[in-house]
Amino acid sequence: MKKMNYALACGALLLSASVTAQTVTREVEITGDINYSYYPASATYRLVLELDESVSPSYQSPTSIDYNQNGYLVAASLNIYDALGEEAVIVGGFRFTGESYNHLNYYQDASSESISFSLYNGVQGDIGVYIQGTELFELFAAQPTFTSSPETLSFYMHYVALDQLSQNWIHDDPSGNVLSIGNLITDSDGDGLADDVDACTSSNLDETVAFGGWYETGVTNYMDESGCSIMDHYAACEAESESTAPAGPVFSSFAGPSYCETSVGYSLQGEGVIDYTESRMLRNALYNYHRSGSQPR
Repeated sequence: MKKMNYALACGALLLSASVTAQTVTREVEITGDINYSYYPASATYRLVLELDESVSPSYQSPTSIDYNQNGYLVAASLNIYDALGEEAVIVGGFRFTGESYNHLNYYQDASSESISFSLYNGVQGDIGVYIQGTELFELFAAQPTFTSSPETLSFYMHYVALDQLSQNWIHDDPSGNVLSIGNLITDSDGDGLADDVDACTSSNLDETVAFGGWYETGVTNYMDESGCSIMDHYAACEAESESTAPAGPVFSSFAGPSYCETSVGYSLQGEGVIDYTESRMLRNALYNYHRSGSQPR
């Protein structure tokens, strides 16, 4: 297996979503053509919704899932482009948040499907969007999945936004088609692997392997194919050791590395993540770290 450095892995990340202990934010990207706009240069758009998936629906039925004033819809970012792909209306686009008002509804019945949402902030302005068609949802649920390349979706939009540069209010009512809709990559730790295929979603991203945070080994903190760094493997050993530690004091003149810790280097060498020299450097540093009493000198 080819080694993968964290700097390269992070560079491969296109877009990410944030994950904290309180919120799980998913980003949904919607793109399409603009058929009508007050600004004639407007040709295409990109809309990104930030959704807090830790929030439960305000109301749910077989045909309607509603999030009303409960923070599920965190923000919406809007970029509008001309026919050459340059930003039209305002460079950098708009970002709307819903401190004053936030509402989103998913709807599905036998003949139609839709998403409608509104955000209002007295300082930034407001946005309202209605997307309607028959090929919107692959899975209709509280956290739905979408048809990635729909053919029969249209949108209607209204927005009022403050141009921070000119301090002028801009308003428009564009409409057109939806060409794509779907989740952006969710990568909580920024290691280049999406969370749904990442075995370690909170990886230690230090540049090199250092035991105890201070005993440097000189070995690069590579990531394996599962999305776990070398430091993640040692952290797992430490957690395992703590969970199986005997109660009461342990009297020993030397507390060496655990079997789990000594196995890490051999396992990673066998998988091709590190070579023999790096494996030996890890083992030597590990023993010296424990001989030092696990304290910096």
